[in-house]
Amino acid sequence: MLGFIVKHLGRTYKIGSLREQVSVIALINTHYFCIEGGCSDPFICSFQKLREGLEFEIEVAEFDDPSNPISEKNQIIEIDPEYRQMASDPDFGLDYKLEMFRRLESILKKDH
Repeated sequence: MLGFIVKHLGRTYKIGSLREQVSVIALINTHYFCIEGGCSDPFICSFQKLREGLEFEIEVAEFDDPSNPISEKNQIIEIDPEYRQMASDPDFGLDYKLEMFRRLESILKKDH
């Protein structure tokens, strides 16, 4: 089958399916990096505090069998300890929300 091979921290995740399409989605915002890959079942999920030097290798390749999807028995969700600490902070994201509020407020004031 043709699919994605994602390599991170010495682990290899083979994301593929003969029955449905698969995807790998990476998201970067001002505070964190997230990568998820799979189809109806997730194969990789990683949340990292945004910093230089994060390395993920993604390639399209042919392989026989995909990795085991994430499940109760296969707990391979990666949550960076720094991300966990940042996300559990009650003030997490308030600066960004305040910036967005002020930007929207200025737009509304210009319109009226």
